[in-house]
Amino acid sequence: MGRVITQNESMAQVELYDGERVLISFKKDEVAIFKLGFFGFIPLYKVWSSSLDLSSSATPVTVKLWMHSFDPVQAAIAEVLPSRSIEDLKQWLNKRG
Repeated sequence: MGRVITQNESMAQVELYDGERVLISFKKDEVAIFKLGFFGFIPLYKVWSSSLDLSSSATPVTVKLWMHSFDPVQAAIAEVLPSRSIEDLKQWLNKRG
């Protein structure tokens, strides 16, 4: 299982099981997950993203559940931590919505 490196009310940096790091970022209208490089300092590319428009049918159910939780960042962390790698995370997120 991975571990949380840093966390605040709008983002979290998570180290996955294989040592790769991702950034979970909640912005005004989007949630995105980035692969981090250079010891977790620089976002290399966007792994996945979704709108935060809860009324849209295009917004995945997973994201809607995160937004209805007490702490959306913590809810997202709980979903990302079990991933063993970036590929594993991509497959899981694409399957969920």
